[in-house]
Amino acid sequence: MEIGKIWFKNIKKAFFRPLRKAREFFFLFTTNHLNKKQVNKIITVLTFISPGRQKYRYVEAIGVKDVESKKILFQAKNRLCAAKPQYYRQDNGLVFFDGHDVYAAQLDNAVVFGSSNVVVAGREKAIYELPAHDKKNKFRYSDTVALCFSGGKMIIRHKDSGKGIEEGIMLSANYSYNYYHFVCEILPKFNLLNEMHVPKSAPLLVDDVVADVPQFKELLDFFNAEGREIIYLKKGYGYKIKRLYYLSFINVIPPNYKDVDAADFTDFQFDTRGIDFLRNKLLRLRGPANHPKRIFLSRQNASRLRRYNEDEVINVFKKYDFEVVTLESWSISEQVSLFNNAEFIAGATGAAFTNIIFCSPNCKILCFQPKRNDISAFSTIAKYLRLDLQCLGDDEDGRRDIHVNFTIDVDKAQRVLADFLAN
Repeated sequence: MEIGKIWFKNIKKAFFRPLRKAREFFFLFTTNHLNKKQVNKIITVLTFISPGRQKYRYVEAIGVKDVESKKILFQAKNRLCAAKPQYYRQDNGLVFFDGHDVYAAQLDNAVVFGSSNVVVAGREKAIYELPAHDKKNKFRYSDTVALCFSGGKMIIRHKDSGKGIEEGIMLSANYSYNYYHFVCEILPKFNLLNEMHVPKSAPLLVDDVVADVPQFKELLDFFNAEGREIIYLKKGYGYKIKRLYYLSFINVIPPNYKDVDAADFTDFQFDTRGIDFLRNKLLRLRGPANHPKRIFLSRQNASRLRRYNEDEVINVFKKYDFEVVTLESWSISEQVSLFNNAEFIAGATGAAFTNIIFCSPNCKILCFQPKRNDISAFSTIAKYLRLDLQCLGDDEDGRRDIHVNFTIDVDKAQRVLADFLAN
């Protein structure tokens, strides 16, 4: 049965992939080569013929500071940092960047979307902050409602929820279903919320996936210390809101890359105060330290992405008294305790490594990857918290996607492990 499901899923992907590519090409051509009047005519036709309640919009992407009718509630220039991934045995330092603008603003008569970073704020304008950090045009913008982005213009597609909201605090975001993005992009905004004077009557606007994942709901309830009402947004649906409290990015985290070989470690940038905020607050959930000191993070129950010869690698690590764990059924408090107590953590890269935020200084971490790359999603957090995170990649040559299946050289892994433990 499982094999049949996988086969059907692969056939479905193979069938729809060319259609998605054709659609992407069409909208990019439309955005780049047609004038505003021509694009709007196409948008009108698409909206008319689309099934259900789908709507199309052609908008200019702007930053919060460019919104005409706004009220700035908080503004600061934060210092961010990044650290290049370390491949055994490298020792790279932190690089700091000054001048990252952080805003909290009140917007009137806006439109928000479930599982999206896009906010329509004004006639034919939408807040979309990521492009401002993409100076070399390397990112692939895969937002839920953004069909394409090019030259500061976007075509967005969404369904109409038919619902209006009086006021709310935006905590919706693209990739909110992913633990790493939920923790590193959404939860730090609670620290920014503390700097604002928002009426307690204002509810939190959160993606509905959060209600479906027990660990996400546990985190949300923990950070929602004021007990605000929660309004859940459906993925891809638009909601008109009379008064929106908008919180800008705390950390800079790219959505995807056009070419992973173009990735640079400075693309990911973290606010150290945001890391401290998460760590200090969540360590309060720490329970008894009755967990193993050496843990191996299994992807057995994770997504089908990045499958590798895990069983062979696990057999090596078991010889060194590593205990295999799968975190899907662990509560957040249990995960905090597990990682905080660990002295050595190993496994293939994935969202579970977000929990290194809870590790104690000098904890050793060995992370397997599909290929060598400079994506610093975890290396910056590790370096700032004084953790010794080393990476080991598949040695196969050639350009490859970071989500593909891969193979780890078992003999090399054993040599690296033995040396890492000895030093």
